[in-house]
Amino acid sequence: MAEGRRKWGEPSTKVRRNSEMSEKSDSADEEGMHFHQLPDEVIVNIFSSLSFSDLVDIVQNVCVRWKRLAQDPLLWLDKEYVVTASPVKEWSCSGVVCTECVNSKFEGKDEEILRAAPTMPQLRTLTLMRNVKPYVLQKVCASFPNLTSLQIDSRQEMTYSLMKYVFEKCPRIQKLSLGSGLLSDVQYVQLLSSLQHLSSVTSLGLRPDLHGLGMRTTFSPTGFVKLRALANSCPQLQEVHIDSSCYTVFDLEYFLKVKRHILTSVTLPWMMEEVRETRPGCLTQLRRLQLPFASDLEDDTVLTISEGCPNLRELRLRFSLRITDRALAMINRLEHLEILELSGCQRLGGACMSFISQLPALHTLVLRALDDLSVLQPSLRKILDMKELRCLDIVHSSNIGAVPFREFPGRLKKLRELHVAYEGGNAFSELLRNMPRLKLITTFRLTHEYSTDNGRSFVRNFVA
Repeated sequence: MAEGRRKWGEPSTKVRRNSEMSEKSDSADEEGMHFHQLPDEVIVNIFSSLSFSDLVDIVQNVCVRWKRLAQDPLLWLDKEYVVTASPVKEWSCSGVVCTECVNSKFEGKDEEILRAAPTMPQLRTLTLMRNVKPYVLQKVCASFPNLTSLQIDSRQEMTYSLMKYVFEKCPRIQKLSLGSGLLSDVQYVQLLSSLQHLSSVTSLGLRPDLHGLGMRTTFSPTGFVKLRALANSCPQLQEVHIDSSCYTVFDLEYFLKVKRHILTSVTLPWMMEEVRETRPGCLTQLRRLQLPFASDLEDDTVLTISEGCPNLRELRLRFSLRITDRALAMINRLEHLEILELSGCQRLGGACMSFISQLPALHTLVLRALDDLSVLQPSLRKILDMKELRCLDIVHSSNIGAVPFREFPGRLKKLRELHVAYEGGNAFSELLRNMPRLKLITTFRLTHEYSTDNGRSFVRNFVA
């Protein structure tokens, strides 16, 4: 009688007769299967819900099988290993302080880096946010032969032999980010040709938050980025993002000419007053174009964009103080344009919305920081004809009463987001009652991105 009983919480297998155990030893019992009996595919799927730290610090220390399964390539496709000088608690993602990132692991001490590196041979993304000792970088890269994305801090001491060693150990790199100074030396640029899968290069100087602290940048005014060599050394290059304005106009023209039908995304500080014949319209594969604080942007340049960039999906012009309604006269040719921003473009007038409303695919319109929206009348009512509009952003624009909000419910049936700053709690109550699926977003603060003070630097980014 006692044989058939079991205490509360005690596994049933402990009180089964030997005959019963032998009969079901190779199959699932009444209460399921033991974890170790699960196939590898199922365990890997379970491990996929664990954090980066769990896979490295816990799972791999359980048994040999778990260690092997925790290093399955599928688990590492979205993992990022970050070497940082700051404690994890000070790390900020989009302005929100994070204490833990499921797909990221942050490491500060060299000894911890050396200990952890061998446990993640399938790592795909490595981000260095501080200068590490050469032997540490060598050890780390030797442990990550499957690396596809590598970001090297702009202050990293990088000799030619060290860079060559890194590329030899990580030949599968597709996305590479490194200091601007490295692209000012032809030898370093030519070394990129050894990466047969390289499709994206980002070259950055010192991070903005470090300026003004007495720290030197990674490139000197005489260290020109070798755009010509970059075009010749990396034939598969599709994305280029460079924040240094130290390059020759001749190299820029050559680079754009060679890559005109290949580039899908490019960021280049473009000194418009110095470029002679090269225009944005020559880049037929452009998808995204941003010109922040291009105060000297002319109407003719925007017309050229409209005529020569047929595949453009996103166009952002911020504080372009010279452009008028004429600049938008041919914007309807951008039949694939989905996002348009004209923030701070104060010379726009009563005809601009007539042109904008002709964009068939436009779903996001950003008109921030306009002094007076009423100057867009009478064409401002044309916003009601934008049937595909899903997001309207007029934050920090004045005289928003000129916008025909009362007619939105019957006309803009796809509108889901309205970004606006206003005083008074019930100003949009009727609109929200008639458009229950509309989300009103009113809590915005003016960041440095839209500050007119920053506009004095006249930074011009050419982004595809």
